[in-house]
Amino acid sequence: MRKVKEVLRLRFGLGLLQNQIARSCSISQSSVRRYLEKAAAAGLTWPLPEDAYAEPGSLTRTLIKCDEGDRDSTRIHRRAHKRTH
Repeated sequence: MRKVKEVLRLRFGLGLLQNQIARSCSISQSSVRRYLEKAAAAGLTWPLPEDAYAEPGSLTRTLIKCDEGDRDSTRIHRRAHKRTH
């Protein structure tokens, strides 16, 4: 999650597509998608407030906290999906 701010800037600041962001940041498209999903779930907007995430790692912690609530629902979805196949 080191490049979250850059992904958000490229997507919302410059309007790049996910594959363009992936190439620019040297990360996979799935990582870009995951970062954008987590940012949306956390209610983040661009531009980020100037001092809100100034402390190193604070943005990542925000996204991880938001992700923790989704883990149980993801596990339930995966179990249900496996049973249908």
